Amino acid sequence: MSTAAGWTALLAAEAPEAPAYKIERLEALPSEDIRKVIAVLDDDQDLTNSICAHLEGSGYEARPFFKTADLVSSSKAQHYDGFVIDWIVGETSTLKLIAALRAEDAHCPIVVLTAQVTSGVVDEADIAEAVRMHHIEFSEKPLRMSILSATLGRSFASMEAR
Repeated sequence: MSTAAGWTALLAAEAPEAPAYKIERLEALPSEDIRKVIAVLDDDQDLTNSICAHLEGSGYEARPFFKTADLVSSSKAQHYDGFVIDWIVGETSTLKLIAALRAEDAHCPIVVLTAQVTSGVVDEADIAEAVRMHHIEFSEKPLRMSILSATLGRSFASMEAR
């Protein structure tokens, strides 16, 4: 329903007889001055740029990285609120990077991605151990962008509730 201050969402049972609109999607985005900065690391540049574009559209500020060393260097000078990291960058696991990031910030969201579990390149037990030890989120590729946004949003909300 439209008010002088803007739109108000009501349950259908509570809506007045005035014209009503069905809400199919309601999305709350952070204001520009409190946008969370997310570092995205994947050696697939198209995927990294796609993730960054989606995160930007979801209200985050996203920074792309294609090499682990570049993210390590940047994180010394820039604070990141969260991370989206491929499990394998080049030919190397990012487990040491994940451990170092977690040591720096015990609660920031870290979402780890891979498409290589089903192919046997990555051992599922290794990722399970990282999830347990470093309190990370895991998502398999192909990535579901809306699930990634929801995962980050939930993680930030639980941090703020502490």
